[in-house]
Amino acid sequence: MGRARRVRLVPLALLVVLLVAPMVWPGVLAYTFVFGEKATATVTECERTRTGTGIETCRGFWRTDGGKRGAGEIYGIHPHQEGGTLRVRIGPAGPYANGWARGWPFLLWTVPVPLGVLGYLRFHRRIVRRGRGLAASLLAEPGALVVSRAAVRRADGSPYASVRAATPPPGAQRLDLPGRPRRTHRPPWDSGDREDVLVEAVDDAAGRPLMLLEHRTGSPFEAETVVLDPSGAPRLILRRESPHPLAYRLLDPSGGDLGSARTATGIGTLAVRDVPGNRFAAAGLRGRDWVLRADETAPPLLRDAALALVLAQFHHRN
Repeated sequence: MGRARRVRLVPLALLVVLLVAPMVWPGVLAYTFVFGEKATATVTECERTRTGTGIETCRGFWRTDGGKRGAGEIYGIHPHQEGGTLRVRIGPAGPYANGWARGWPFLLWTVPVPLGVLGYLRFHRRIVRRGRGLAASLLAEPGALVVSRAAVRRADGSPYASVRAATPPPGAQRLDLPGRPRRTHRPPWDSGDREDVLVEAVDDAAGRPLMLLEHRTGSPFEAETVVLDPSGAPRLILRRESPHPLAYRLLDPSGGDLGSARTATGIGTLAVRDVPGNRFAAAGLRGRDWVLRADETAPPLLRDAALALVLAQFHHRN
């Protein structure tokens, strides 16, 4: 399992714990009240609070309707029931008296959980709907591409390009441009002290190299991807300015502006523009894949930049 995947699993695991933990005890009570074994119990003694207004714990003995006997703590007892005999249900946590009448405050703990889940699902649905909506509209137009982590396909499913791990060619030089923004949305579990560099090769359907992508992530600075030609000469830099909302600058090797990219209509959408501000490409997230469409009239360098930008989204996670 890669480092990036492990990092993404941490917040997911925390979310699961936060959702499940508050449900455990109310779930035990609900099971006891509904499916617990029926018994008759006698309350022998209770420890009262210091103020004498209530009881803390009660003990006694019981006999189930099936004839089993037991003794110990009995939960859910009213103060006036000390010394009396009453019906109880026995569950995983022991015998519990007075059922829902005494257990409803614990069940109220579960109310924020489904409300929070419903709120999250509604928010997530809105995000997914926007990305899928844009992806569907782009896919209906000529020239659309379906971009995944390892392959690029045309709308009819035929191969357009493939993506593979690579190494920089001999003599390739690192391109560093000044002005790289520092990260302001760093997750608390990401120290960001060391930069991770991953090089990928993008080949056409016949296996001929189209370009190299040098993804730089994990440092104190925002992520960026350098686009190189097959010989290793830099062609442009895709420099992220902000992850939320998503914003990029497209720079040539000298630092000159080539264009920009920003969130189009919401998370999971991208609009790519040239220097005058004309949109020449757009992309929408559809599940795990992106749908990209670039204008055929756009310069080849900008068309390659749009494809590289979408491929970079699989690495520019944080």
